Amino acid sequence: MSGDARVRAARNVIVSTWERRLDPMADLATEAAQALEDAGLLRSPQAAESDGGQKPEGYVVALPWARLMDSEDLGAFLDGLASAAIANTSPEEALAEVEAVCGTWRVIAEAQHAHNTALGPDVALALSADDLPEPYACRHCDISERGHAQRWTPDAGSHAWTPPSDKQIVARMLARRAAREGER
Repeated sequence: MSGDARVRAARNVIVSTWERRLDPMADLATEAAQALEDAGLLRSPQAAESDGGQKPEGYVVALPWARLMDSEDLGAFLDGLASAAIANTSPEEALAEVEAVCGTWRVIAEAQHAHNTALGPDVALALSADDLPEPYACRHCDISERGHAQRWTPDAGSHAWTPPSDKQIVARMLARRAAREGER
């Protein structure tokens, strides 16, 4: 069953549980969770542990960026999320607070991950001659004349192939030579 079909099926189970509940004082969340589990649309923690935590087909991680946080940041994020969710405000304001907390911590998590995985200043990128533009490639975008057609760059805008300057040709030749010598 696809993810969308699972969501529709879960919605239908919850709606039917709400419509047929006999005791208005009963906990709808508990009844709905039990109905979803009975329909095979919700896994209990015990079932998740027994199958090694495998996700059902179509499962999408809601906050994939949260997995990038270390335990200290993750704890602070969850504390902020809980505080925003239980604030004594209207549901709309609480949702806005939750979204703001998620947005703030997403930026933090992604920036920290980028910092932790970035190449250091001592890393030299090894480029081969094939990675560098051909000496006679376009002056503006480094694409060879044969495959150029009409291109766009922020500096030149929309342009046809333009011959490179003599300085560009020499610089490209020297860079390719240096790369070839570095490969040996």
